[in-house]
Amino acid sequence: MKFSPLFSLIIGTSLSLPLALPAVVQAEEMASSGVRCVGEVQDGQLNGRGSCLYPNGDRYEGEFRDGLPDGTGKLFMNDGTRYEGELRSGIPDGIGIMILASGDRYKGLFVNGLPEGNGVLIINSSMQRIRVEVPSSPFTGIGALSLANGNRYEGELREGVREGVGKLMLSNGDRYEGQFKKGLPDGRGTISLGQADVVVVQLTTGGFSGRGSLVMENGSRYNGTFRNGLPDGEGSLTFGNGTQYTGQFRDGNLYGNGVLKTANGDRYEGQFRNNKLHGQGLLVRADRSRYEGAFRDSQASGRGVLSLSNTNTYEGNFRDGLPDGQGALTLGDGVRLQGIASVDQGSVTIGQSPIFK
Repeated sequence: MKFSPLFSLIIGTSLSLPLALPAVVQAEEMASSGVRCVGEVQDGQLNGRGSCLYPNGDRYEGEFRDGLPDGTGKLFMNDGTRYEGELRSGIPDGIGIMILASGDRYKGLFVNGLPEGNGVLIINSSMQRIRVEVPSSPFTGIGALSLANGNRYEGELREGVREGVGKLMLSNGDRYEGQFKKGLPDGRGTISLGQADVVVVQLTTGGFSGRGSLVMENGSRYNGTFRNGLPDGEGSLTFGNGTQYTGQFRDGNLYGNGVLKTANGDRYEGQFRNNKLHGQGLLVRADRSRYEGAFRDSQASGRGVLSLSNTNTYEGNFRDGLPDGQGALTLGDGVRLQGIASVDQGSVTIGQSPIFK
C-alpha cells in the first residue's frame, strides 16, 4: 500500500505522520494482491463491517463502503502509528485520534486526511498539550499550549509555534503578554513577575529590550533601560530598605558611573563594577566624614584623601579600607605630619599621632 503524509508539526521536534488509506480491492482480486480481508461482501466488494491485513503488515478494522474504509474504524500501521475514528472514502474525515509509536497523539477534527478545526495535540515525551483551532494549514490559528512543567501559552500559533499575540504563564506565577516570533517573546509586551510587574516597550528575541520598570517582591523597584531581559544602560534602582542608586547598569549589575544614597544617610558618587564601589569616587558618611579617591571591591584602596568629622585629614595610600603606607596627616590645628601609616590594635597612626581609632 502507498500512504501519503497526514501532517507535519514542529514544536521542538518534527512529527511526520503518514496516514492515508487505499481502496480495498474487490473480493476476487484479494488473493492475487496479497490482501486478506474478512467481512461483509456485497456486489463483490466489502460493505459493512470487516477487517483487512495488507502485505506490508498494515491492518484495518472497521466499516467499509464500496470496498473503501468508510464510517468508523481503526487503522494499525506497520510503524506503530494507529488511527481510530471516522473515515470517508479511505481517508480520515471526521472526529478521530491518531497515535504515534512514540505515544504522541492528536485528537480532533480531520478533513480530507488533515486536522482542521478544534483539536488537542499531546507530545508524549514532555506531555505538552496543544489545544488548537486549525484553519486550512496544520496547527495555525488560536490555541493553547500546556507543558508538563506547568507553563501554559494561550494565543496565536503558526504550524504549532507561538507566533503573533499571546500570553505565556509560568508555573511560578510569572507571565508575559504580548507579541511572539518563532516561539519567543519579540515585540511589544508586558511582563509580570509574581506580584511584580515589568512593563516593556520593545522586546527582542532572547529577552526584552527597551525602557521599562520592574517592581520586585522585596519592594525594590527599577526604572530604566533593559537589554535581553536585564537592566542595562541608564536607570534608577530603589531598594526595599530605601537605598537608592541612579546611574549605569550592565547585564543587570551596577556598572559604570552612578550615585548611591543609603537609607542611613551615606552617599557615594563615582564608579561601580559588578555592584561594588570600584574606581574613582567620593564617599560622604552620615557623620560628615568623607573619603575621595580610589576604591577596589567597595574598599578604599590606592591613593585618596580621608577627612574625618574631628577635622583631621589624611592624604596618602589606602589598602582594604585603611591608611597604609606613605601619607600625611593634617590635624585640626594645622599641624601636618608625614610618615608611614600603620595599624596597631585597631588604631591607625602616623608616628605617635592617631589618625583614628
